[in-house]
Amino acid sequence: FGVELNPRYTFKNFISAKYNKLALSMAKIAAKAEGQIDLFEDNIPLFIHGGVGLGKTHLAQAIAWHIKENNKSKRVVYLSAEK
Repeated sequence: FGVELNPRYTFKNFISAKYNKLALSMAKIAAKAEGQIDLFEDNIPLFIHGGVGLGKTHLAQAIAWHIKENNKSKRVVYLSAEK
């Protein structure tokens, strides 16, 4: 069930640019990445929208990788919109 995560799609490998800094910051907050402020008391929905090749899949999978690696009690299922 789900789609395999690409091991290259992590926060460490994401190339930050002027046009995607907000999306990257929000993705790290949603993933509860270390060093990020906790803006929300509970889980938040995060909608990532943009053109082709801007890093939407990379960010979504980076969130999944971060949760999977830092909280072994949680299960992560990644599904593309096509699936």
